[in-house]
Amino acid sequence: MGYNIHIHRREDWSDPEGDSISLDEWTALIANDPTLIVDGSVVWADRDSGPNLDTPTAEWSGPGGVTGLFYWYDGNIEAKNPAPAVIVKAHEMATKLTARLQGDDGEFYGADGKAYYYEPGDNDLPAEPEAPTRSASNWWERLFKK
Repeated sequence: MGYNIHIHRREDWSDPEGDSISLDEWTALIANDPTLIVDGSVVWADRDSGPNLDTPTAEWSGPGGVTGLFYWYDGNIEAKNPAPAVIVKAHEMATKLTARLQGDDGEFYGADGKAYYYEPGDNDLPAEPEAPTRSASNWWERLFKK
């Protein structure tokens, strides 16, 4: 068993219905991204396309020798047990596909690879998380408050 991340367009990655990423979109993404190298294929029995759907897998090699293997399944693009750099790459891929990046536990990921949550029911893609802001003067005021 492992932990997956999912690039998808549905309300939640596990929803059986909703806007899917097509196999053609996946193969076009691989063809147009020189950092994604075809690394074999997986044969799935997809509920929309019928049995024996042969789909390419793509390996990404990042800084420091980090690698990730991405594959298409049932309208989502997925990666298993991703390193932080793989999550950042997956977010980049999701942005190119006008999709979102979500983990198995329901959390979404921003461009920095950090997890965040949003309220279900929002039909728009969740906004990127805003970095917390703290002014130095407020910190100093609290520290030296009389």
